[in-house]
Amino acid sequence: MRKYAIIFLAFVLLLAISGCSNEQVTPLVSMKAPTGKNCGENIVYLQEGVNVYKEMTGSFPTELDVLAEPLDGKGPVLEFIPKCPSGNLYLIQDGLVIEKH
Repeated sequence: MRKYAIIFLAFVLLLAISGCSNEQVTPLVSMKAPTGKNCGENIVYLQEGVNVYKEMTGSFPTELDVLAEPLDGKGPVLEFIPKCPSGNLYLIQDGLVIEKH
């Protein structure tokens, strides 16, 4: 009987651990994500993500893509990385998000 109790507890623990990874992850930046159709809105959104990342890690991210990845066991900083409507790239330069023409 004791053997089954241990197996049951191990199974419950396994379910609890795996359940944590299946939860929907909420982005750390609470501002509404932009539509992606306005460059200025995109840059404000991305800059907020850069600022939150810096606050959490102590340094600016070197690439925007890291803002959409889980950070320190929490959700991603941003829900997604918007694309520039004109096809240009967004870059981080000295902690500021810029549009590369």
